[in-house]
Amino acid sequence: MQFWFARRSEVSIREQLVTQVVLGILSDDLAPGQRLPSTRDLARRFDVHPNTVSAGYRQLERERWVEFRRGSGVYVRARKPETSPTPALALDQMIARLFRSAQALGVTLPALRSRLQQWLELQPPDHFLLIEPDEELRRILAAEIARAVTFPVESCGPEDCPKTPEGGIPVVCPTVRRSHGHCFPPARNCCPSSFALCQLRLPLTCLRPQLLKSAWRHAGRNF
Repeated sequence: MQFWFARRSEVSIREQLVTQVVLGILSDDLAPGQRLPSTRDLARRFDVHPNTVSAGYRQLERERWVEFRRGSGVYVRARKPETSPTPALALDQMIARLFRSAQALGVTLPALRSRLQQWLELQPPDHFLLIEPDEELRRILAAEIARAVTFPVESCGPEDCPKTPEGGIPVVCPTVRRSHGHCFPPARNCCPSSFALCQLRLPLTCLRPQLLKSAWRHAGRNF
């Protein structure tokens, strides 16, 4: 199995190591009893601190994926842990299988990235995102919207609002749009009563029931 580490990733090197080993075991790329690279070898090969590699191996041992053999090294355990994979790990497995299949077909990484982006852009939204600076009012409004619709409702303040709220229909009061417009990218192709975030195809809807329903119909769903 070939290891790799993304240094600019938000995921720590230790966690990257743990995830790769677990995925390797689950996909049978790492066989029971197989010896893993030594701490020194991995640290030298990828120019990482030996303590980072050691910490990753210790975590894998605690979670019963590997075992330490005195004077010999780190080995994949004969039996996999009986606990079910977490949703995050199951998702990692699915993505790893996709990349292996694409590689077997000769699909380049740029082509795969472009195709994935196209599919992501085609997916319908899965929640409302309420943007309101007042925390107490935000809580009340979110509760009111949640009672009015069957769709999940998330909320945030203008300063914390993601520039591209993927998968969500942003909802904002007109006063917030006027007073905090600097927090959002310029509107594009939207009506006077709405505001669009950058690269978001659905309009940012003012907090009025008829507009909420209109936005949801625009997404091709009912609530």
